[in-house]
Amino acid sequence: MATVGIQSREAERFEIVDERRVALEIEPDDMRSEPQVISARLLNLSTTGAKLGAPICLPRDRAIRLKLSIDEMGVSFYLSTRVCWSAPAGEHGFTVGCQLSPNVPASVLKHLAQGARPERREDDRRPTTYETTVVRKAFLRTKEEAGLLRNFASGGVCLDLASPAKLGETLNLRCGEAAQIPLVEVVVRWQLQEGDRYTVGCEYADPSSFAMLASLLK
Repeated sequence: MATVGIQSREAERFEIVDERRVALEIEPDDMRSEPQVISARLLNLSTTGAKLGAPICLPRDRAIRLKLSIDEMGVSFYLSTRVCWSAPAGEHGFTVGCQLSPNVPASVLKHLAQGARPERREDDRRPTTYETTVVRKAFLRTKEEAGLLRNFASGGVCLDLASPAKLGETLNLRCGEAAQIPLVEVVVRWQLQEGDRYTVGCEYADPSSFAMLASLLK
């Protein structure tokens, strides 16, 4: 398990002391091609970004999918990042700074850095065990699956799903059986795999969705 040291900064940053490898999926310019996958070292992580040790120079503003596996716990995290800078690091290749968008929740950050289970934040997050229907649309097909709403807040929701989602994927949540209740549209921002279940963090596509959920679930 990686050892970390915490430095006091405007955004809390975790310095990774021991070796921690991550997989980077780099989206190609030609979207018909498969993503390039490389292995990199995780040097530090904060709620707003990550610093990596990579074998190649990564182009600025390139979108990257970062996968961090914690084998001893049987979990994997998936995060959306974008390259902000890349600098030579001698025989170690390149040091790369990435921005997370949106920011990774502090509870997820501590899980990533320390290997502890996520702790609930003392903010507006509201825990629940509401069973919802997740609607996925791909081309002309629509797929529905059962999901569990674990909590929701003013910025987004956390879902428990039986199948993985894609970072950046749009999901529609049906909260209730009445036909007149509108679907809640959310965008996947991070994902944690634990065994055969997936914890998925999503951001609202429409900020007004929080008020609607609060009304439906009270």
